[in-house]
Amino acid sequence: MKVSKAQPRYATPRRKERPSLGRKLRATAKGLDTPLMPWQAYVADVGTEILPDGRPAFDQVVVSVPRQQGKTVLAKTIVVERGERLPDQCLVYTAQNRIAARKRVLATGRDLQRQKRVKRVREAIGSELVEWENGSQLEVVSPTASGGHGDTIDLAVLDELWKLQMHVLQGIEPARIARPLSQMWGISTMGTDESDVLNHFVEIGREAVNDPESRLAYFEWSMDPETDDLYDPKHWWRWMPALGRTVTVEAIQAKLATMPRGEALRAFGNVRSRVDEAVIPAEWWEETEDVTAHPQQGMALAVDVNAGPSGVAIGACWEDDDVRTVGLVDYQAGASSEWVPRRLDELCARFRPSVVGLDTAGPATSVAADVRDVCERHGVTFREFRPRDLAAASGFLYDHLRERSIRHSVAEPLDLAVEGAVQKRSGDVWRFDRHNSPVDVSPLIAVSVALYAFHESKLTRMEPFIVRL
Repeated sequence: MKVSKAQPRYATPRRKERPSLGRKLRATAKGLDTPLMPWQAYVADVGTEILPDGRPAFDQVVVSVPRQQGKTVLAKTIVVERGERLPDQCLVYTAQNRIAARKRVLATGRDLQRQKRVKRVREAIGSELVEWENGSQLEVVSPTASGGHGDTIDLAVLDELWKLQMHVLQGIEPARIARPLSQMWGISTMGTDESDVLNHFVEIGREAVNDPESRLAYFEWSMDPETDDLYDPKHWWRWMPALGRTVTVEAIQAKLATMPRGEALRAFGNVRSRVDEAVIPAEWWEETEDVTAHPQQGMALAVDVNAGPSGVAIGACWEDDDVRTVGLVDYQAGASSEWVPRRLDELCARFRPSVVGLDTAGPATSVAADVRDVCERHGVTFREFRPRDLAAASGFLYDHLRERSIRHSVAEPLDLAVEGAVQKRSGDVWRFDRHNSPVDVSPLIAVSVALYAFHESKLTRMEPFIVRL
């Protein structure tokens, strides 16, 4: 089987006269059942070089590779190796938003807990913690202006560096000064013109690889826009270091087929693009989160089914103290939707919803008849949604998030749907695209339908609502 031997376009060279902790990182990764690929091992060898006085040779290590090449494994290995090797370490992790950082820290903690390698994992929202027996702790830092302030940091891992702004560094970097073994690792795919932090490191990092005195180690695997063709699979072997190892040509082709060219160049060519094409900005989602939200009587419900990736979601919208809130009340990954009628029957009996919405033109058609029967038994309005209605619901949710006029409860499948959703356009309108989104967007579609159905139920005269771009 052919495997990639892609070489970095820019890379700090290994200085073999310096000892390195690279072997320890490789052993840690193997123990986590995620052995390092050659590109990860090279970065580990150089990034953990040690000076004669015992300090890390590099104060900052920045790595940029295309998507799906193994960034998460490298970040996890760095954190776990440091936490297990040294006692009383303060390790912090941040990402494009607090939701993503929390998800990755807890995923790491759960994996270590299964292997009995940590003392405890605390999952409480806002105070997440992974703690080792030696007193070292891994915490989440929010990528906000206040993140990192007041802490003393031994290791900071900044994942998805392209999403972070300068105020994140201004909080984290001063907190590392008093710790002689402190390091910052930034790991990311290339970003946009607005990616202030990453663009700064790219500019100085490309110069630093030729400076033997630099304390910044920099590594970049990317296509050469002058000679490489993003859409020619024969060229991918030049800059995708995981190709043929953990990712296939077919998988990359499938992703590229659904992406706008600018986003494709950024994600898989690892080339800076002009704009961030996320449908719902992360800050909108973060600023409307309500960790105390709970469903209320008289809410609206909605059922949605996604074919690929497969999943089934029941979303809701309710009003509490005149504030509308959306949330996921149930979700199951996989193709089976047999559980929906029974679960919906329970929800109708308990919460007496005013309306249940369902897309009768999509995969949810498979449960439409059963859902209608449940509604009839409980005297609940059954609202059919068609493509134009879904456009109205998508735009309605988008506008209210932009205006911060609604709240949403916490649910990881919903967070992932928001993070990965893409648009499907039709003329002047758009809706969330279940077919081309790389994640299961049924939770997002379900809450948008529930919100719009709840809105309709409050009107004395229903009027169509279409967002025009």
